[in-house]
Amino acid sequence: MVEATDGSTQFSPDGLTEAVIDALIVAVDEELAEMPAPTSRLLDGAARKRWDRRYVDRTLSGAVRVLAARDAMPVPTGTEAA
Repeated sequence: MVEATDGSTQFSPDGLTEAVIDALIVAVDEELAEMPAPTSRLLDGAARKRWDRRYVDRTLSGAVRVLAARDAMPVPTGTEAA
């Protein structure tokens, strides 16, 4: 049980209080602010299009091709040698 700011108690089975959650949000916001900006090559969409094309190529090259089955036992046509 955790005591809330208004004096009541709140059940928090994972131990994450509102203050802890707020601190986590602030930490994530600070970490995201430190990340570099995407390059222009990613912003114009060309890199994504290349990635998509490579993904499709890999997927298609891994596909199993199914060939039409032929009869294992040929049907006699009457022209075979005896």
